[in-house]
Amino acid sequence: MSRFKVPVGEIFYPKDPELVRAFIEQIFREYNTRDVQFEDQMDSLLRNMFVLMSRNADLREKESVGDPALYKLFKEARYTMLTNCEREWASTNMPGMVSLSRSQFYKYYHDFFGLSPMQDVNLARIEKAKVLLTNENYKVTEVAQMVGYSSIHHFSRTFREHVGMSPLAYVKAVTGA
Repeated sequence: MSRFKVPVGEIFYPKDPELVRAFIEQIFREYNTRDVQFEDQMDSLLRNMFVLMSRNADLREKESVGDPALYKLFKEARYTMLTNCEREWASTNMPGMVSLSRSQFYKYYHDFFGLSPMQDVNLARIEKAKVLLTNENYKVTEVAQMVGYSSIHHFSRTFREHVGMSPLAYVKAVTGA
């Protein structure tokens, strides 16, 4: 339960009790029918149920920080930023996505997600770069540009800070080249 951050030792009301009931019913059906790999299927269903409960608990915690509608706006803004991490994200255009001032935007963003918007974008850029670097068709300079860095030096320094090695060393370590 601690792995999924589901409250232990207290009454927990899921957002959708019918969904939990449906999971329990499927688990019960698997147990009774004992089809091939029923134990694996039961484990998968339990994990899915706990993930949903964890997300529900996390959502309640985030919504308690502020207005639930504001949290939803921030989730949408974050999704836009992280799926378009290669774009130029400046402190002037991010707050406009949720119609707040710069200081309010940064405060709520940190409250909701635990890090600054630029830290979040940089993490997304590095994760995307790691995937692109495993493709032998791209050079490190091309990957740097593809993930939004105009300077190869800034990219290499940021990559090393997050991954613990240079982009070229990462390529060698992952591909064995």
